[in-house]
Amino acid sequence: MRKDFIDGRQFHGLAEPDFVEKYWTDVWRQQGARKDLLAKIPTKPEYKMMAPVLDSLPQGARIVDGGCGLGDWIVHFQERGFDALGLDISRETIAILNERFPDASFAVGRHPRHGCRRRQCRCLFLLGCFRAL
Repeated sequence: MRKDFIDGRQFHGLAEPDFVEKYWTDVWRQQGARKDLLAKIPTKPEYKMMAPVLDSLPQGARIVDGGCGLGDWIVHFQERGFDALGLDISRETIAILNERFPDASFAVGRHPRHGCRRRQCRCLFLLGCFRAL
């Protein structure tokens, strides 16, 4: 599994939510909306680990990605026929994702409960944590 390391020195003095929003907004500005991100998903180690679970879910199953970042996983899940919702605390990132991927679902939120009621959600997707319901 991939381990992200964030050097927070450039954001010294910010509260954690502000730090996280600024950091991921900056990442999005540098890397966002690249078409090659979608093509690379099936080759990622995370995907290979999750593939059997995803393959067992029925078409149309609800998947919520808490911390959707660049949005590539949500677009991929939607293309596979899932009802996917991407959450992120970066308002700017969500605004850009909604503009660039109007057929996908993105919302500002901190916690998967925002878009997932136990009876409606079949899978929570958080890089570093993956759980089928």
